[in-house]
Amino acid sequence: AIPALQKGQYSTSNCNGSIAFKRRFTDDSVDSFAVVAVNGGASFTGLPGGTYIEVVTGDTKTIGEGGTITTDSIGDGNIRVYVNTSLRGNTITGKIGNNTDY
Repeated sequence: AIPALQKGQYSTSNCNGSIAFKRRFTDDSVDSFAVVAVNGGASFTGLPGGTYIEVVTGDTKTIGEGGTITTDSIGDGNIRVYVNTSLRGNTITGKIGNNTDY
């Protein structure tokens, strides 16, 4: 569902956190961009503007061009993935999956 995670270019530029990175994939029909935080909080600066949906929790953030996203402080083994849904060809409309006990 997220081409940036499947085949995007990886970068840690302007990413701060225990494990924090961004990925972007573009072709003629898709511009897919995601920021990922694993094990603890993270902040990402200089991001493309638009609406971002966090695919684990469904949290939504809207930022301007060059804006910042800061994740909550998550526990070890947890992840936050914010996807820019304002770019062309994105199909994410909310969190992926259902709530479970695990």
